Amino acid sequence: MNKDDQYNRVNITLSAENEDFIKEMQRKIRIQNGRRLPRTKIISAVLQVIKKLKIDFSRIADENDLAQRIEEAIDQKLRK
Repeated sequence: MNKDDQYNRVNITLSAENEDFIKEMQRKIRIQNGRRLPRTKIISAVLQVIKKLKIDFSRIADENDLAQRIEEAIDQKLRK
């Protein structure tokens, strides 16, 4: 992401499990390179990857449906 990109503040609610997962990612990254990577940057990186996938967003009813579609798109990408 270019540092000239405009950012918008978005408040999100995460489960304790997902918050712990992001904190663990931050800890591992900090141990490896000595620098802290903010949660915002981690979530932005995940979104950058998802945007590159060909995901069928039709008839998604909930978080589980969306997660399944993302997993399917990743599986398809890996098979190529």
